[in-house]
Order: sequence, then structure tokens, then C-alpha cells
Amino acid sequence: SMILSVKNSEIGYLSNRFYQYWNDKLIEAGITIGLLKRLKNGMLSPSFKSCILFPIKNKGGRIINIYGRSITESKNTARHFYLKGAHQGIYPNYPRREARHLILTESIIDARSLIQVKGEDQGLLSEAEVIALYGTNGLTIEIKSEILQAESRQLNMEKN
Repeated sequence: SMILSVKNSEIGYLSNRFYQYWNDKLIEAGITIGLLKRLKNGMLSPSFKSCILFPIKNKGGRIINIYGRSITESKNTARHFYLKGAHQGIYPNYPRREARHLILTESIIDARSLIQVKGEDQGLLSEAEVIALYGTNGLTIEIKSEILQAESRQLNMEKN
């Protein structure tokens, strides 16, 4: 097993009561985007309870989604969480235009681990861009488009 380094990684964690000093407007915004849930009894519950958090960005580098991986083991609860809505954005970033190789991983944690190893590698791996899928069936249209664009750029480089 590998230990993820938090250095230069944009990994986060929300405490279970992170919202306790929020005003009503922030709480409603948190519910709207999916950071919080209002339970039937009116109490608030964090959607990413006991999770390590990873930001997912759009092409402009703005965080538009969050992936949360539960750090507690329970057979009765989910372990992978995202904000409400369709999967959008690419983790950790969109590939650079000059990228010559793309490596796709099944998950964000796999991508983060590979990036960590990549920083220590001096061979082919150091030249590759890493993209995380949204799980085993998580090849989105957005990711496919980036792969096709990278493939097209590669073919153009080979022709020249």
C-alpha cells in the first residue's frame, strides 16, 4: 500500500461539523451544490463525511466538482462521493497541449498515486500526463474529447 503525500497535491478533508459557523445563506448554498444534506429531522449532515477530498477542475482550472473517498470501512455505506449532477471536469487537470503520452487510471486515487511516483521517475512516465476516469464505467464525453485531441496533436507532430 502507498501513502499519499499531501505536499503539492490539493488533497483536503472536511471535519464533520465544518459548517457550524456558516450563516443561513452559506448553508443553503452548501445544500444546493451538494456539500450538505438536510435530513428528515431537519438536522444537517455533510455529504463527504469522513472523506479525503480531491478537487476536479474545468479547462480553466476552476474547481467544478469534488471527489470524496471515505476513510472509514463499512459494508453498509458508500465509499465514493461526488457533488450533485453529472460528472464534469478532469482530474487532476486537462492535459497540456505538448503532452505526448496520456495515462488513464480508473480512479482519482490511482491517478494521485501515479503522479506521486511520476515525480520521482526520470523515464517515459515523467513525460506522460495522467487523467483519472470516474470509475470503471467513467469514461465521459469530456475525457474522450481530450484523448482525441491529444491523439490528433500527436499525429500532427509525427507528420512534421
